Amino acid sequence: MRSTLSIAKRRARAREYRRDPAVRQRRNDLRRAARLSSALGTERTQKGAANNNARLAETQVLEIIALRAANAHLSLSQVALDYGVSRKTVKNILAGRNWKHLPRPAFPPRARRALTSDERRERNREWERANRAPSPRAPKNRAAAAKVVRALRARLRDALRGKLGSNGTRKLIGCTAQQLIAYLTPMLSFGWTWENRGNGTWHIDHIKPLVIAALDPSRLHEVCHYTNLRPLAARHNVEKADTYCGRRITADNVHEVPRMNAGTPVYGGYVAGAASARDS
Repeated sequence: MRSTLSIAKRRARAREYRRDPAVRQRRNDLRRAARLSSALGTERTQKGAANNNARLAETQVLEIIALRAANAHLSLSQVALDYGVSRKTVKNILAGRNWKHLPRPAFPPRARRALTSDERRERNREWERANRAPSPRAPKNRAAAAKVVRALRARLRDALRGKLGSNGTRKLIGCTAQQLIAYLTPMLSFGWTWENRGNGTWHIDHIKPLVIAALDPSRLHEVCHYTNLRPLAARHNVEKADTYCGRRITADNVHEVPRMNAGTPVYGGYVAGAASARDS
């Protein structure tokens, strides 16, 4: 670390140097030469390509100026990449901060208008359509089917809460809310009550999943009928999802699910009454 004495000595030497007559004369000569060159219009530094710091030839600079004069929306980054210089160098040339001695025409103004919210939204959508990779998610018919499934579940939920609203839901289920509760109550396992339904304990499951009705509207009454309903543990219902007999239902295999008339109980993929006839 420098001591205070050494700093004081250095300052004293600087004062003595500035007071030296030879140093003062040389400094005055430089100031006089600068004032004379400014009065005569001469420059002490070289202009254009003669300057050692120049990275472009005069013809290249004129080309950049001509490009800007012809195109109001010229990409400065692309020009800088083409000529091997930085974007700031191109910007300074066009602004007249560099290569000041070259003539520059009146550049056309860049039209800048603030986009409205609708225009900005449409621009973003066009960019997404052009650049978004195809989604690996489910196709559109699956998304549309999900909306139908949510609507049918809401109808059943409202029916159990006594909010049937119209005869359409009653006809769809095939019974009243009281009759549906009476039908499902004997199937409840130990500890299941109507008060703890849906709280992670048990759900009302559609044996044939609702996605069948979403993919094939002609089977709406068959899937929504009360005989297609059963109590099921919440964990098992979540695991079952939109499968039937262990197979996921899609638009390609929905026609393979056996059709049954509404009102015929279905258990595990076959008619309950047909099992005894088949085994006999």
